[in-house]
Amino acid sequence: MKIFATNNDQAVDLERVISIETYSTCNVFIVESTFINGKVIKSINADSELASKEKWAAVELMTK
Repeated sequence: MKIFATNNDQAVDLERVISIETYSTCNVFIVESTFINGKVIKSINADSELASKEKWAAVELMTK
């Protein structure tokens, strides 16, 4: 298991994640993790830099 803690303190098992995307809406930056079963977890961030750091930290852990 590769457990990753999001900026919102959600635990995500990265071995079951198939996609990690970032996007913004209404001045909020969201990191969206999609699991193999279709479930989606969203982590809300105050700025784009935090969202980007969260996404790439998760991707780095996924590829180890």
